[in-house]
Amino acid sequence: MEERLKAIQAGKARLEQRARAAAEAKEAAREAEAARKGRRSRRKQAATEPRPADKDPINFADRESRIIRSADKAFIQGCNAQLTVEAETRVIVTADLTNQGGDAPHLVRQLEQVEPNTGRYPWELAAGAGYSSEANLQALPDKSVSHRLLHAEAELALCRP
Repeated sequence: MEERLKAIQAGKARLEQRARAAAEAKEAAREAEAARKGRRSRRKQAATEPRPADKDPINFADRESRIIRSADKAFIQGCNAQLTVEAETRVIVTADLTNQGGDAPHLVRQLEQVEPNTGRYPWELAAGAGYSSEANLQALPDKSVSHRLLHAEAELALCRP
């Protein structure tokens, strides 16, 4: 019984730490936005310590997993794996495991890991619809790589500038 109580207390401490980190990140983003607009941040520091929401889950078996939305629109407790594969040999050249549900935020980071791992920068990229985002469409031409991102049902083909 005492072990279970310790596990619950440790879980509660992790939730509280996660809430503090989220509050600090939100405040830093607010201040950065105010600085970008040339204004002072008018918000006062919160008088109370940030608290986790009542329904914030914690998994005692896998602390890093989160509730994420899966490809079939269901919610699961898990992680999201990202792989980059060399097309001809089908060798995995980069791999990442995150607790973020969407694929789009990971595309540029995966692409940037290819050169350090292989010694070469990729000259062509094909990615599924989950990687299609405005940010990726703007970032990829800067990377000097031909790419095709599937966008919904239609394929959007973009070439090197």
